[in-house]
Amino acid sequence: MTKQRLLIANCRKWKIGLCLMSLAMALFGPGVIDASANGATTAAYATDAQQQKRHVSGTVTDASGEPIAGAMVQESGTNNVTITRDDGSYSFEVVSGASIEVSLLGFSKQTVAVGNRSSISFQMEPSATALDEIVVTGFGLSQRKATLTGAVSTIGASDIERSSSVTASGALVGKIAGLNTRQPDGRPGASTQIRIRNMGTPLYVIDGIQSDEGQFNNINFRDIENISILKDATAAIYGVRAANGVVVVTTKRGTRNTRSSVSVNGDGKIISNSSTPPMPKLM
Repeated sequence: MTKQRLLIANCRKWKIGLCLMSLAMALFGPGVIDASANGATTAAYATDAQQQKRHVSGTVTDASGEPIAGAMVQESGTNNVTITRDDGSYSFEVVSGASIEVSLLGFSKQTVAVGNRSSISFQMEPSATALDEIVVTGFGLSQRKATLTGAVSTIGASDIERSSSVTASGALVGKIAGLNTRQPDGRPGASTQIRIRNMGTPLYVIDGIQSDEGQFNNINFRDIENISILKDATAAIYGVRAANGVVVVTTKRGTRNTRSSVSVNGDGKIISNSSTPPMPKLM
């Protein structure tokens, strides 16, 4: 008891941790301190193993094997992100046991567990996103319709192809809000004038190339995939020529490793006289 009283008296001068250590050694012997130290060391090693980093690299390609640049490669549930290079390659460090997810607009997101691998490659598959959910806003840029704040109207191929018109401008009559149309000529096959909010002639951009109204009407409207009408400040991306608005046209295009399809559209007419006047006799 004398030894214990001496330890308690010294606690007034020592730190609490040292006091507890001394009491444990006095009551149970030095083996307890050794066991505690071994347990703390084991716990520290376990924590280090959980946070151990692993270097992971690989490539991201499309269904045809072409490299994809600009895809986002992310460690799931964290802000650890990298972007694929021009050759589709990527490399970064992740926590052991984590998962990696790859995403890119127009492709389905993929998630893969890292495990013990240090090289992981991805082959992206096109997503089934509807065309009317993606809006072309200019210079090849696109934005989801749900997050779009500008004055933009869109129309897809399914709505355009139902028209009985013979020109692309005529196929838009009555299908887009804020689009005014005029028919200055009554001849068959005459084009229709398009005015955005009753302003002047808009700027036409066909597959990224600035064009005019004549070139727009020379397109078979059944070859058009999507048309976006940019109004007001949304058209400012094209500069002063877009003061009257912009008609952005995206035509259909094929993809590699897909089956070819051919569609034929035709119009037929039968002309016959209801009555034939008698021919005058020549003298």
